Amino acid sequence: MRKIPNLTKSSDGIVSRYINRKVSIHITHFLLWIYPNIAPTTVSVFCFVLGLIGGTFIFFSFPLIGGIIIQLSSIIDGCDGEIARLKNKSSKTGALLDSVFDRYADGFILVMIIYYLQIHWTFPNTITLLFVVGLLAIIGSFMISYTATKSAKLLPHEFSRTIEGRDFRYFVLMLGGIAAFFWYFALFLAILYIACVTNLKVIQRVYFLNKSISSE
Repeated sequence: MRKIPNLTKSSDGIVSRYINRKVSIHITHFLLWIYPNIAPTTVSVFCFVLGLIGGTFIFFSFPLIGGIIIQLSSIIDGCDGEIARLKNKSSKTGALLDSVFDRYADGFILVMIIYYLQIHWTFPNTITLLFVVGLLAIIGSFMISYTATKSAKLLPHEFSRTIEGRDFRYFVLMLGGIAAFFWYFALFLAILYIACVTNLKVIQRVYFLNKSISSE
């Protein structure tokens, strides 16, 4: 049996490294087997659409299905890069498009979750809390990517991705979606986690970047 090459990246988060890659690598080889000339961008578009589908299921109050599809999109999100590396088709344009699709998918999914929660929200006089947490989750998800991009230009190394990475965030949303099948509030806890962790990490990164630049 042919040995499957190691296609992990140094920037892979915990979930990507230990869960997603173990599945996405097999999907990548299957895709290349049935369609050898598949373009990485095609996979990026498919992954983006899959994320929209997951968010739509949550919008229509099917959080369990939506959460699973969101995690599936997170797994397949690694396939475009794997195909690019295997076929030597890596490009700045492809990386840009992948990043843009990811941000749109992130925003859409979180907006759909906020809509789902406000329909089922049962706590009087606290609906504002939901929207504030949801807004912070959206901003944090965008800013964590922005600071990573900026740091790549200013530092000789990338920030490591652990509990704030997109792979981990989508894994948390999957767990929240599954748990929301029994208790809707679990999805609020999921976006609360994202809001807190991403924004705290952004503050930490800005502090570290400022310290590194000042010491030069």
